[in-house]
Amino acid sequence: MPRPTTRRLIAAVVVAGLLCSPRALLAQSFKVGSFTKSQSGPCPAPCAQTVAHGLGIAPTAIIFWTSGKTSASGTNGSGSYLLSFGFTDGTTSGSIGTSSLDATGSPTDKRYLSPKAIEIIATSGTAAGEADMQATPWDATNFYLTWTANDANAYIVHFLAIGGSGVQAKVKKWQNPGATGPDPITGIGFQPSLGFHIHGYGSVGFACCSIGLHGGFGLGVMDASGHQWGTTFWNMDGGAKTNTQRGQQTNAALYAIHDVLVVQQRGAFQSMDADGFTLNFSTSYFSGDSFYSLALSGINMFAGSFAKNTDVAPASQSVGCVGFQPAAVLFASFGDVTQANPVINTHMGIGASDGTTEGSVAVWEPDNLNVSQVLGAEKTSKVFMKGLLGAVSIAAEADLTSLDANGFTLNWTTNDAVATEMLYLALGPLSATAVRLTSLTATRMPNGRTRIEWRTGYEVDNVGFRIYREQDGVRVLITPSTIPGSALVRVGQRLSSYGQPYVWWVTAVLA
Repeated sequence: MPRPTTRRLIAAVVVAGLLCSPRALLAQSFKVGSFTKSQSGPCPAPCAQTVAHGLGIAPTAIIFWTSGKTSASGTNGSGSYLLSFGFTDGTTSGSIGTSSLDATGSPTDKRYLSPKAIEIIATSGTAAGEADMQATPWDATNFYLTWTANDANAYIVHFLAIGGSGVQAKVKKWQNPGATGPDPITGIGFQPSLGFHIHGYGSVGFACCSIGLHGGFGLGVMDASGHQWGTTFWNMDGGAKTNTQRGQQTNAALYAIHDVLVVQQRGAFQSMDADGFTLNFSTSYFSGDSFYSLALSGINMFAGSFAKNTDVAPASQSVGCVGFQPAAVLFASFGDVTQANPVINTHMGIGASDGTTEGSVAVWEPDNLNVSQVLGAEKTSKVFMKGLLGAVSIAAEADLTSLDANGFTLNWTTNDAVATEMLYLALGPLSATAVRLTSLTATRMPNGRTRIEWRTGYEVDNVGFRIYREQDGVRVLITPSTIPGSALVRVGQRLSSYGQPYVWWVTAVLA
């Protein structure tokens, strides 16, 4: 008996707008902003601080980042950094703080994975700033922090606030079992469409409560369609010379390395599940390693990457194929061309923009120096910065000039000739009638009939599908009626489950 053959020869067209206007958008908002931390003199810990977020509605989640600077950088960075990245769902929070000391003959590096929304670690190994969300974490105008540790420095902190109709968020702390293979994470309470992951490598912050030796930082993202990336660096504390390294991958959402340029943890997206998500670990060295994840649903998202433009500044660069018009974009990079394996030197840039407001940080530190050269930079006028290793200057920086119908456009106002691998996460509101297809195949069976299978990433008020074939350059309808979608099958459930499968048999024999 001849075997079935699978071909991608059928196009599916969503029948949208029968319940809602296809041009309408759900009430979802994204806002980038910055503020300065309260100071211990006028406000000793516990210090309450109110910050206007500008979202116009109460957030569902907020993401924070800082490099621990008290003023925006000019054309150069300044010594030492106190890098922090964290997030909160209003009830549960998680953050990674790491620091490195400049101009020292004995490398001084610290890290702490913390249940705080913001964790700023001083190079002395103490908490320079730790922030919880208050019992009422936010409203339509402000969010409310309590600094449980608070030094005298007014550090600049950037944030991305996300909220609106249908948006769900959950921060989850979990432990890696230390074995390879699938690792399902449950307890989210819904099926995510997006996951952030942060770590500091090693079990710091899980079984103990002290700030750990060595500097470590990891950030990863994955979306429901399987797009993902992970970026990380690791700095050894002590010794006669600096020992710094970094790594970045677009086939893993959780990526960690150690001081000998060896991958310690690599977890790739496997699925978004009814109560969480599953990562598949191809490398899992440290049993009990802990991570924080922020799961989100009810938004449009796309995790992607591109090579930075190398033209002389000012250099415009457009990035497309996002699939929707973003309302905000977050960027990250380890400051190097695409690398299959970890490489030396610490480098990290993080920033975001909502099309109007920008905020970015950069940190960099060369390897194998007798005296450390640690730099950091902070700006509220750029969406991304990349430091110049071995110098105090910034090698490349960009503005986000527009949010386009299918992507975004950057303007590199300072630029180097390195095709740096840039990571990004595009975010936007869902269309009132929306569908994302993750697969579509047609299989010719031995009897001549064709089995058409497709799977959706998510659906919003989708009435159904019509299937067409292309014949002599003309699209020909082959379904006699609409194949019911989530709006009819799941009445009253606005957002259908991820990975919804569909099957249609074409009874006529197709040539």
